[in-house]
Amino acid sequence: MTNIQREEFKEILLKRKEQLQDSFANHVNEMDALKHQKMSDEIDYANASMQNLVGNSISLHHKKEYDDIEIALMKIEEGEYGICEMCGEEIRIDRLKVKPHAKYCIICREFIEKEGRK
Repeated sequence: MTNIQREEFKEILLKRKEQLQDSFANHVNEMDALKHQKMSDEIDYANASMQNLVGNSISLHHKKEYDDIEIALMKIEEGEYGICEMCGEEIRIDRLKVKPHAKYCIICREFIEKEGRK
């Protein structure tokens, strides 16, 4: 990977990190709004509960992605970005374009998923 590519991925990661931070802030604001919303019946309460559940699920997914982005940014600074954590080979650029915070190459990711299903 060239230094230019590494910098491009850094910019992509920083932009996504900012988007996730905005998403976290929006989720907090939505939860605050739900707390102050007047619930007139069970349907209102059920809708609010469902919104809360979905919002929390999305936030957990975003938190994992945020943490992975932080790790990827650290690896860029340390010169270890784009290296598979399992086999030590370079992760292909086309994979990083799809998932810039990828920890594993395609072969190792498929192996992990296959083993997880057993």
